[in-house]
Order: sequence, then C-alpha cells, then structure tokens
Amino acid sequence: MIRALKCLAGSLLLDRPRFAWPLLFPGLARRLGRSWLDFRNRGQRLLRAPDGPGYDCDWRWSSDLNLTRSAPPLARRLIAAALAKHPVRLEPSTATPADGPLVSFIIGHRGAERVPHLLATVRSILAQSGAHVECLLVEQAWEPTLTGRLPARVRHLHTRPPTPDMPYARAWAFNRGAREARGEILVFHDNDILVPADYAAELVRLTGRGYEAARLQRYVFYLDAHDTDALFRTGALPRRLTPELARQNCDGGTLAVRRDAYFALGGHDETFIGWGGEDNEMFDRCRTLKCYPFGYLPFLHLYHAPQPGHGAANPNTAHLEARLRLPARQRVAELVRRGFGAPEGPALLLPVASSTC
Repeated sequence: MIRALKCLAGSLLLDRPRFAWPLLFPGLARRLGRSWLDFRNRGQRLLRAPDGPGYDCDWRWSSDLNLTRSAPPLARRLIAAALAKHPVRLEPSTATPADGPLVSFIIGHRGAERVPHLLATVRSILAQSGAHVECLLVEQAWEPTLTGRLPARVRHLHTRPPTPDMPYARAWAFNRGAREARGEILVFHDNDILVPADYAAELVRLTGRGYEAARLQRYVFYLDAHDTDALFRTGALPRRLTPELARQNCDGGTLAVRRDAYFALGGHDETFIGWGGEDNEMFDRCRTLKCYPFGYLPFLHLYHAPQPGHGAANPNTAHLEARLRLPARQRVAELVRRGFGAPEGPALLLPVASSTC
C-alpha cells in the first residue's frame, strides 16, 4: 500500500508537470517538436527513430504509463490526441487502395467469449485505407463455431487440434494462417485489438523502404468495461474514451513481417502451448532482420476479464526465459529444421520426420 501511494504521488507531482504539457499546450509542443508520442514514466529513456517517426523503449519489455492510471483527464487527452492523428474506423473502406503489396491480417481465435471483440477487430481491419488488405481468421477448435458469423470479406480457416483438450496454441494458429495467407506482408494480430485506419498503409510504406519486420504500436490503450460495452451495444466507439491504462511498445498484440522473411525465420515457435510467450520470442528473432521497432501508432485493446494463467506462475514464462537464453540464430535454425504450420498440429507434438512443411 505504501509503495502504491508513493508511486501515485510521484506520478502526480513529478511526471504530470514534466510530461503532460504537450497535451495541455499542443501549439507550443508542435513548435518545439514535441507530441503525445513523448509520454513515458519518470526515469525511462526513449530511443528516437533515426530515419522516421516513433520511439523504441530503452529497457526490456513494455511498461504501463503511470499517468494514465493516476490522472484520468490526462489519459482522455492522450488517447484523443493519438486518435486525432491516427483514427480508428469501424466501417469498410470505400477508397481505392494505392498500388502496392497485399497485406494479410492473420487472427487466431478459440471459443465464444470474445466473439464480439473479434467482430469489432475485424471491422477495424476492413476499414483500412490506402492499402490492399485481406483478413484471415484461424479458428482453432474441435468443431467450427464461426461459420456464417463473419463478414464476407473474411477468410475462415478451421483447424482442429490433435486432441479436444489441447490448450490453445497461438503460435500454431499463426503458422497455419501464414501458410494460407496470400499477402506479401503478414500481420499477426490479436482478436481484441482495434487498429488505426492507416496501419496497413504504413506497413506498405516501410516495406517499400526495405524493412522486413515492423512493430508500430507506441501505445496500446486498454479501454474500460463501460466504453467496450458501449461499442458492442451501439456498434460505434464512444466520442470520449477513458482508457484504464496505456502500455508502451508491446512486443505482442500485433506484429508485421514480410512473408519471405517470416518463413526464413522459422515462423512462430510452436513449442509454446497455452497462454503467452510466443510473441516475445518471435519479436526477439525479428530483431535479427531489418526491423522497424519504433512505435508511432495507437491501438485500442477491448476490455475483457484477465487472462487465466497470466504472470510469473505461467509455465510459459519459464519456457520463454529458457528459449531466450539460446542465440536467436540457433533458434531460427532449429525451427526451420523442425517445420511449422502443419495441418496435423504443432510441430512439438509431431515427429520431426513427419512434417512436410
């Protein structure tokens, strides 16, 4: 309790005066080259992109902005400033896409609990402008449940796990989707995160500059239950959003990789079965590519109950640490040799010789 009170006091007395002024005085901030992207916690250092917009974090993993928890009015200003620059839309785009490669959004899904989240996420993907987009939904379930429930433009791939009780294997779902995707750019995306309308176009632009992977999320804003329920009820985002928190430069949530580079990396690591870890391990290997890790886009995470098994007690936490102790190049060679994305199930559960992928 004392530690929490100290954190709150420090955020209000020290962080707010130092970091909030670009939102309070946007005209002055623009003249001084400052913006909503500059928010960070006290003692943290951001690395500015050398040849474009955005920041990477000069510390391991992501972190939550203390100010978004301690000062809701500033949280509202921050998300409003971000969405004014990069709006999230939920209506299909009618604009003619610019010439360029196809961007394939791949979403893994299981169960009925988050179907409303999934449908809203898909709407934001179909609202992309300035790029050719396809959306591929990989439903990992013993029997399909989403048939006839998805927009016509969404490709539905049902993958039956080897056994009915196998925990959800997100890495395998992504690899199955990658095998079926038609795009030159693959976006591995969660089923509960709304994307800004210019996301795909920014990926095309960066790929045209030679980048093979990109993590563009500067902040993932976690919406509260009230705003999320309002979206589900009305089909539209509330005009004023109050996020519960903003998370900086997440490894997971969404990640874009050129198709050829993804297969050369060995895809997602299918030794991760159950919740968590696979996105952190994947992004670590992506850093061996020509990667753009400098976030400058906002994303909206829809509210749901906490994921069971989250935290240090999760077996995948120890597994992630063990995998990251191996050099990335060694993991790449292992995963390519093992094979991935087999229809029969995760490579971990199959004899190496039986994989034809």
